[in-house]
Amino acid sequence: MRGALARKLGRDLRRGWRQFFAVFLMALLSALCYIGLEGAWHGLEASLSRFADANALADGWVQARVIGPAQLQEFESLPGVERVEGVKQAWASDLAQDGAYVRLEAAQDTALSRPQVVEGEPIRVGGEGVWLEEKYARAHGVGVGATVNLAIGDRSTELEVLGLVISPDEVYFTGTAALGAPEPDRYGYGYANTGLLDEAPVNLARFTGDAEAVAVAAPEILGGDYLTVQTRATRASVATAFDRVAQIKNLSYLFSGLFILLALLAMFTAIRRLVAMQRQEIAILQALGFARRQIRIHYLAFGLASGGAGTLVGAAAAPGISLFVLETQKAMFSLPAWTIAYTPLSAAVAAGIVAACAVSALFAVARPLRLTPAEGLRQAVGSSRHVAAERVAPVWSRLRVGARWALREAMLHGVRFVMGVTAAVGSMMLLFAGFGVSDSMYDQVEQVFAVERTHEQRLTLNPGADLGALPDGAQLLQETSARVGADVEDVTLTVIGDGDSLHLRSKGRAAPADDGVYATEALAERLGIAPGDTLTLTVPPAEASLSVELAGLIGSSAPQGLFATDAYWERHGLDFTPTAALTPTGQRVGADAETGITQTLDRTAQIANGDWLVKGLESIFWLIRAFAIVLAVVVLYSLGSLAFTERARDYATLSVLGFSKTDIRRLVGTENATMTALGLAIGVPAGYWFLTAYVTMFDTRDTAYYAHINWPSVVAAIFITALAALSTTVLLRRRVRTINPAEALKGTE
Repeated sequence: MRGALARKLGRDLRRGWRQFFAVFLMALLSALCYIGLEGAWHGLEASLSRFADANALADGWVQARVIGPAQLQEFESLPGVERVEGVKQAWASDLAQDGAYVRLEAAQDTALSRPQVVEGEPIRVGGEGVWLEEKYARAHGVGVGATVNLAIGDRSTELEVLGLVISPDEVYFTGTAALGAPEPDRYGYGYANTGLLDEAPVNLARFTGDAEAVAVAAPEILGGDYLTVQTRATRASVATAFDRVAQIKNLSYLFSGLFILLALLAMFTAIRRLVAMQRQEIAILQALGFARRQIRIHYLAFGLASGGAGTLVGAAAAPGISLFVLETQKAMFSLPAWTIAYTPLSAAVAAGIVAACAVSALFAVARPLRLTPAEGLRQAVGSSRHVAAERVAPVWSRLRVGARWALREAMLHGVRFVMGVTAAVGSMMLLFAGFGVSDSMYDQVEQVFAVERTHEQRLTLNPGADLGALPDGAQLLQETSARVGADVEDVTLTVIGDGDSLHLRSKGRAAPADDGVYATEALAERLGIAPGDTLTLTVPPAEASLSVELAGLIGSSAPQGLFATDAYWERHGLDFTPTAALTPTGQRVGADAETGITQTLDRTAQIANGDWLVKGLESIFWLIRAFAIVLAVVVLYSLGSLAFTERARDYATLSVLGFSKTDIRRLVGTENATMTALGLAIGVPAGYWFLTAYVTMFDTRDTAYYAHINWPSVVAAIFITALAALSTTVLLRRRVRTINPAEALKGTE
């Protein structure tokens, strides 16, 4: 008997291959989607952790103007602090590359954040030479043995490149907060044995241990020389890499979760349709003496065969997706090795998909098994009753037959109708995410560099820079750090001078005004502060404690921080000391050590950098769109096919009553159009809500994203969903021609 059921299963697989393929495809895509994304984020996490552990990444960094030996000892004596190392750092101009800068660090024997040499000699103390960042060197065609001409201020020297390195401190090195992504042809770092750094003070301390203890004590230990304390969670060159892990992880959870739910809907409907087509065969099996347990196991094999095969193929192909996603990140991050890795949750998800297919098969076969063989051999006859809408005679009488049919079917078979609407809504949500995330990110770049900032150049200034050398109309900025209340985490505070290059808004009016301090919305939410609150700010270098009012919120994406005008700043007795300037449109200057302009950065370069950051994720967004499109087509077709199978007898009855095939096809089209239209109407706001939740997953400490989707993307999402539904309608209308009324309506002899 088991052999007979096995042969039947083989015949069923061949005969109902479309249904099996639908389940196979959905299981495959579900496993591929989650496991592929998990392999990427967990692999990136493992690669980062391995690099950090092997090279003793520091727990925190103290930046100051000068850090003396006694102060380093004070830090090391703090409870919970294990080790402290002082470092000399200074920016140098690369004289052979216009507008390129290298942050030099004095080469030393170090136990913390050891740079890794990827080519050339090991780093050593003594002798002339430099070890350059690998990406910077390759961007300029500089190899081991070549020479570079570097200058700090008015002092320059030619140095031999002794090696190429990457540092665990600088996995995501941008060189400046003004850039959102690495720009290796513009900014790099290096370790040097050179007289250029002889006169430079120790201005950075790396440490391991209790970061909060250091953050609390640093202002008191360093006094007026204190600048800021950063940890792994706040140092952008480190935190951004771990943030990217969290972003892809959250993406895999949210997107894969919704995707798998819709895929399960498609798998359930496909299996249910397959079982519904075999109602009489189930009755025959019972009549032949097969036990219900045997029949359940037989149909359980339906789900296991298709769902299991799809899950296995999806899991086998998932490393390809993982490697593809990791490949898109290699240009962003500097790691010595990249690997993919998985957690036990991947196996659990795969098992869950197979189990869902099995449960779907058992659920689908439960109803036919409750019938006696005699009842099962009869054609299923539907039941009907008046629906509430029929009682509204003035409205009902005005409806066409097709509209009445669609409305009655929706009200009589609410679950089936809701499933169809849910499929359309879910497809819209996934498509909004696929198209809207990149739209949101590109819009963020547009808002920051075309609306909020209209400068020509951003200039970095040394303390005491000659402000008279700046172009007329240059807007001065003082960028410093501050602490809010008892919070020990430093935030960015920007004091803004007069000018027309920066255009921030708060409730529709220019901000900041002279009435208080303003905060970006995301920062205010993170700190739990609101307009009207009185804030206590602690700011360097004098560690002044200010009591200020939070006057308003600024809906800016980047940078996140506090803002005040220079007039308001000076009203509190503090000096306005510009550290940067924005030049008006059309006004350009060059870096000049004599005037104190140490670096220049064009706004066009900032825009290009922001666009490049988004393009680095675009491949992932296209992957999401592809998954969403396939899912929309398969889910909507599966639901439409199930509805046709369940109502073939109804269509045959209509044919006998005199309805033409054209009339019946019109009825099919009307019902599908009704479900699709309702799904689209709900799907647009639901899709925007989902997009809003989705883009927040890409937020970082320094950047907040706001949901935005362009009209072409909205139209594309609607068009794809409608096209999937229309294709389903076309296929079903073609199947109407195959209905044989006599065959469909006759009873079993």
